[in-house]
Amino acid sequence: MQNNLFKTDKPQSFGFLTIGICRKEEYGEKDNQQISQILEEFASKHVEMYDGKKWDWSSEGGTFGFSDTILMTRAAEEILFNFDSEMCEKNVKEFSLMICLHFGSCIWNENTQLIHGSEYSWIVQAKNTIGVSNAIVITSDVYQFINQDQQKKFHFNKKIERIGDGKRLNIYIYDPLSISNLLNIAKKYYEKKEKLGRLSNEYNLTVNQIELLLKTAEMKKIVIKETRVEAPRKYYCENEIKNKFNHLKKIKVIDYRGPYIQEEIAKAAANEARKLDIKEGDSIAISCGTTVMEFARNLEVNPGNISGVKIYPLLITMSAEMEEVSPAGIVSYLVKVLPYSKGYAAQFPKEELNEIEAKKRKNDYLKYCDFLIKGAIGAKYLFTGIGQIGEEGVTHSFNRLIKKLKLLDVLKNDLNAVGEYCYQPFTINGELLIEKKEIDLLSSNIIYVDFKKLQEKMLKEKIEIFAIAGGKEKHKATIGALKAKLFNNLVTDIETAEYIINNTDN
Repeated sequence: MQNNLFKTDKPQSFGFLTIGICRKEEYGEKDNQQISQILEEFASKHVEMYDGKKWDWSSEGGTFGFSDTILMTRAAEEILFNFDSEMCEKNVKEFSLMICLHFGSCIWNENTQLIHGSEYSWIVQAKNTIGVSNAIVITSDVYQFINQDQQKKFHFNKKIERIGDGKRLNIYIYDPLSISNLLNIAKKYYEKKEKLGRLSNEYNLTVNQIELLLKTAEMKKIVIKETRVEAPRKYYCENEIKNKFNHLKKIKVIDYRGPYIQEEIAKAAANEARKLDIKEGDSIAISCGTTVMEFARNLEVNPGNISGVKIYPLLITMSAEMEEVSPAGIVSYLVKVLPYSKGYAAQFPKEELNEIEAKKRKNDYLKYCDFLIKGAIGAKYLFTGIGQIGEEGVTHSFNRLIKKLKLLDVLKNDLNAVGEYCYQPFTINGELLIEKKEIDLLSSNIIYVDFKKLQEKMLKEKIEIFAIAGGKEKHKATIGALKAKLFNNLVTDIETAEYIINNTDN
């Protein structure tokens, strides 16, 4: 930015890049001045690369001026992407940045302390209210002047009305350092073996920026030894849910928002299973569904000390559309996964649409399969999923069954079912519906563990029942299952946890 191009007596248009410094409260004041200087030098270096100029700086951050909004946005990206790695090299660990961009007019002065104008004054003050930690926030006045590639990176956040002049502005956010984004990129690079060039094209970033994001993922311990990608936990959500549902022994909430929720919660559940004191000769019981199958696949990668166990199904039903996710299919899979283990399972060949015939068949099977249910009830460790009523792709074998039995409308509209647990439907208030006369045809087509007995055992004995559930489609079902007290351990994702907290009373 050439100073002699600007007049000091007339308003001119500029891009304003403001930086706010976020520090942890417990960080001492002793080194603040030195650290502020490091941050100032770091930001100024990247700003000057894109023809920007420092206008002011203090211990709380600073402002930089630009004549070009596209260059200003690129400078903001460079600051954000390089911040973690450069600060780590200088052992500055307790800080993060809020970067806000605005475009407007002001009167420039070589003495930058005398620069003034309502747009400039507003963004300097507003950065602390519209800013987001470790993200770039821009106003609609910037958004309209950047190119389409840059616009694609930002998502609309909110609309604000400015105090004073009433001007309305849209606020947009770009947060490449979010846990979800880092997790997605790390998963694609380390686990799916996608090339840097492909990731660069997919995310509209340079190869160097992708490398910096991968380095940040390692520093945040999302990538462990460059081989395992794991979402971190959200402890405050765990504590709030435990306060609401005091029958829970343990909750694990993973800080992840993205397309791989099922895989991530299954991975977290497998990690919890490996930590349990499961001994040779112990019994475990398993339900069914794609999430539970994903849990089993994670145990295959690393079964830990789990070996020599007996594996039982929590229900007997007909073959699933995907055979491997049926109760018998998962038991069979775990027998191969867990060394020296034995599995016991059975299943009906298909659904029976005639209620009398269905009951007769069930009684015939019980003569030979009752030991399976007794084995499941006697298990010390149980791992289950939670299903949503009527949603495609969610515990699809259950939904296929109730559609075949013509019970979908009865469950959803007459009985107000929101979810199912081992094929036993329940309401949002936790009422179990399996014994309702209206769905006798369902109960006649399955052999299942009586969860009322299991609840009693859970309260009296030391057994661990893990529910593994996440995703927007299962929010209400998870609340209903919590209220029904069907398990005492929960593994879920951050969005489900937030929904539980915001939609249940203490």
